[in-house]
Amino acid sequence: MAKARSIVGWKILTYAISIPAGIATRRAVARLWTSIGPADRGKPPRSPSDPNATLREAVIWTTISAAGVAVAENVTTRGAAVIWRNLIGGEPPPARTRD
Repeated sequence: MAKARSIVGWKILTYAISIPAGIATRRAVARLWTSIGPADRGKPPRSPSDPNATLREAVIWTTISAAGVAVAENVTTRGAAVIWRNLIGGEPPPARTRD
């Protein structure tokens, strides 16, 4: 039962960190787009299938979005582990492997 509680606690902690990290990432990616994207377009394409987006724009948007998601996931996991160690005093539950 203690293992189940620690897993639930870990999930709650990572969700609590991932929500603000996701919001910050979305804003940072949008700012990056406006600084490096085409000057005539202020808003990023909503999806790769956006009829108004060129292939170049779609590739750039996908690249910076993927990089942002990877950084946010890393920050979330590492931040949650630091908080877990400080609060609980031990290592967080091991990550489940994807089969």
